Amino acid sequence: MFTNVFSITGVIGSLLAVCFGGAAYINFTSGNMEQVFMNISYSALFLSGAFYIFHLKDEKRVEKGERG
Repeated sequence: MFTNVFSITGVIGSLLAVCFGGAAYINFTSGNMEQVFMNISYSALFLSGAFYIFHLKDEKRVEKGERG
């Protein structure tokens, strides 16, 4: 059950990172650099969180002895 929770959380984190990256691009084209840096930092935060969640999912799988 927890593998599904980890997968869903990782995907949601990745989607949030893409959304904040898109918002950063939109703000970049309009010239609002303060918003660009804020959105890039949120994007990096969610992306690193998503990678860590995927790492935890793999660690739980190794802990259980599953392959793949």
